[in-house]
Amino acid sequence: MSEAVETELPLMAPPPPTSAAAATGETPHAAESASASSAAKPSSAPKKKATSVPVFASFGAFSSTPTRIKVVWTVLRGAALAALVFSVLLRIGDVVGLGFHRQEQCSKVLSRGHWTPKKAWHPDSCAIAKYQPNNLQSCLGESKVLLIGDSSMRAIYYAFRAKLGAKLTETEKANAKKHEDLSYTSGKVHLEFYWDPWLNRTDVLNVLDKSQAAPKLGPVKKGDVAALVVLEPKDYKTSIAMVSVGAWFMRYGGDQPAAIENFGKTVSHLFDIVTQRHASETPIATHFITRLLPPFEEAKLSKERQAFLHNELRLQYNAKLFKLVPGVEKGVDGDAFKLGMVGLHALTAAEGMTTDGLHYLPEVDAVEVELLLNQVCNEPLYNGTKQQGKTSCCVDYPKTPAGVWAILVLVLAFGPGAFYYRTTKPHFEPANATLRLLYPTEKTAFALGVLGLVLISCLTVDRSTLFVKVNKEFNSAEFVLMNLAWIVPGFWSLRVGSDSTFLNREQTDEWKGWMQFAILVYHFTGGSKVIPIYAVIRIMVASYLFMTGFGHFTFFYKKADFSLIRLARVLVRLNLLSIALSYVMETDTLFYYFGPLVTFWFMIVYGTMGIYSAGNSNPTILATKLFLSNLAAYSFTHFPIVYGPFFQVCETLFGVKWNAKEAAFRLALDQYAVHFGMLCAWLMISLQSVQSSTPTQYNWLTALSTTIVNRWAQVKRTALISSTVILITYTIFISTVKMGKTENNAYHPYISLVILSAFVILRNATESLRKTTSVFWRWIGGFSLETFILQYHIWLAVDTYAVVDLLGPGVIGRGTGSEVTAVVKWFGFLMNTVVFFALSEVVGDASGVLVEGVVIGGLGKGADARGIAARLGVWMLVLVLWNYTLV
Repeated sequence: MSEAVETELPLMAPPPPTSAAAATGETPHAAESASASSAAKPSSAPKKKATSVPVFASFGAFSSTPTRIKVVWTVLRGAALAALVFSVLLRIGDVVGLGFHRQEQCSKVLSRGHWTPKKAWHPDSCAIAKYQPNNLQSCLGESKVLLIGDSSMRAIYYAFRAKLGAKLTETEKANAKKHEDLSYTSGKVHLEFYWDPWLNRTDVLNVLDKSQAAPKLGPVKKGDVAALVVLEPKDYKTSIAMVSVGAWFMRYGGDQPAAIENFGKTVSHLFDIVTQRHASETPIATHFITRLLPPFEEAKLSKERQAFLHNELRLQYNAKLFKLVPGVEKGVDGDAFKLGMVGLHALTAAEGMTTDGLHYLPEVDAVEVELLLNQVCNEPLYNGTKQQGKTSCCVDYPKTPAGVWAILVLVLAFGPGAFYYRTTKPHFEPANATLRLLYPTEKTAFALGVLGLVLISCLTVDRSTLFVKVNKEFNSAEFVLMNLAWIVPGFWSLRVGSDSTFLNREQTDEWKGWMQFAILVYHFTGGSKVIPIYAVIRIMVASYLFMTGFGHFTFFYKKADFSLIRLARVLVRLNLLSIALSYVMETDTLFYYFGPLVTFWFMIVYGTMGIYSAGNSNPTILATKLFLSNLAAYSFTHFPIVYGPFFQVCETLFGVKWNAKEAAFRLALDQYAVHFGMLCAWLMISLQSVQSSTPTQYNWLTALSTTIVNRWAQVKRTALISSTVILITYTIFISTVKMGKTENNAYHPYISLVILSAFVILRNATESLRKTTSVFWRWIGGFSLETFILQYHIWLAVDTYAVVDLLGPGVIGRGTGSEVTAVVKWFGFLMNTVVFFALSEVVGDASGVLVEGVVIGGLGKGADARGIAARLGVWMLVLVLWNYTLV
């Protein structure tokens, strides 16, 4: 029958499970294992080769020899390993030679970077923290920020004011007077600006020279300088004092050699005051900084200014500062007097980011304040474990706790050690019965070593200075190119197989594969800031959960296997890597999102089908169970009175501290996707039954299924057209309608079901479409859980806040030209991607073996429920004791 007039539903029952699938409770059919991440999958089981024909002859020729793909993959992994070693060696030289993450080197690290197209500053060798009013208040506490100088410092005042949450209004801009003092208070932070371009105001110097706190300023005019008026007596400590002068000496100082000397005497006098106060243990401020004179963009200067302001002259003034301020080059810790950012404005001026040649764009002033706050606040706020998910600039990485070392030694010594004994002394068995239960098999020992390798890789990449981490940077062109990088080979590797059933295994592996690629690019580029991209990714997460509901419902409905071993295998498979990483990386299991997310919904499916399982054959009873299950899930994810006690019990009994509100929010985002998948699976099973034979019992479900089967030929065209219109309409809607994440999240649980239905209908529209899948996407789909979890610490960094830059400017420098630097940077990204996929693949292969080792271990094939329960109980006790004693 031709596809154009195909009248039968593609719902033939799947073939019987293979021996390997039967051993884990899976079938080859995707409907029964749609969540490949959710069940054990022994990697050593032989796989029957399916007959398939490549769509493109070029791919057929490339893959005609099985070893060819293996050779290419081996060469790529070798090149990636070489690039990795090269990057680490360069980085070691930087760390040892320059002490990159010591506080006194902070300024240099922050000021070496580049501007993004959106005028954001990104350092080359670390990821800066983005300060908001709340964490800024936490850093500065109840204190004063003192800014002294000319118009360039006034611009910094306004930038600081905006950082505190009070941007200058148009009215304020129009009424702002240039040569007067300014002040602003936000919360406990008091911001003050003193207009003193000559640095010779007696009142200001008195404030600096005495131990008294500076009074709050009032806008009382007295000549060209405002007088100080005490408005409140509160004694503020000064957290930051910053001075910026020089331009007036150049313009109004007369004879320049004399002006430079006067400038030097002024700065020297200030330096004497600062150092005396510092030595007397009554410092003026916690941080006292003098700005270097930023470059002029001479072409933009007015004719009057062009006669006086020259960059050659500016360099002489800065040279005077370098000479007067000791310890700048070495950055000796403890200096009371420091210079500001050395390199920021040099690059800024070169890119034409000034307004008039003298003053910089507000975005530049905002960045200078941001970098100043990173220099001042990162260490007290984010040092050690507190940096996770925040920054990698100006902070010391946390020391690895003894408990973490114990885990690493265990897996890295015990696993390979046991493997060695198993391979060299195959007949050796421990004499003690308990030890025999713990003594792993050869495969388990090897898998344990693989897990140890992956854990220490995550720790090294994301918790050490050996790898550069930089801020994410969304760029539309890069986003498109990165997506093309997986879309093109995906289509090129299309093959026509033999399985034409609805949502067959190869099709759902492919589905998970291309969605995983899209999610990886989304995370790497910071695409969550673009609402249309965010909305599409949310649909993909709903798709994963749809497959979870579809697959597990099908399994439980057909197999009725609610055994402890089935439950344990799925739960351990989903959470093994997340739990291991949570202890090694000092995070929590919920941080890894997908494993815990699918775990919750799997338990919903398990409970729905397992409670009164005898009623599953009765459509009315099963429909009632599905409704009550949905109601229970909704209550748990929406009402604190329901989910609060659960998380409190977990904290009390197991010693875990999870964010209950955040967890409930994430679970509620796709609150109907799993039940929708269960309903679709139920309908598919009923349709299969009606299509394959005459029903022996009639009920409302049989009647509905019979009607669909009989009328499918009539409604198929309408269904396909409607599905196409739905997807096109949704694409236009999210691309044109402006909304935020909150609005999108509000309608997402409902509209995602419509989009899923449309996609599934179109993807299974014809026999050829059902048979045709991408080898490349299926490959990634086979270990999608591992890629989702490991991206947090290997492909991304700082717990997803930043990205790993293997061969970027922070490693190799910028001396080779921007084009060459960009090429090398992206080559490094490609090599790190290869490392990431290689580690994900090997740990994916090892996971199925480790699941068996955890659940069954030495119990062997004769393991019963009591033995498994006791074994799992011991593992749980170990984790609980660990939580209460070492964490």
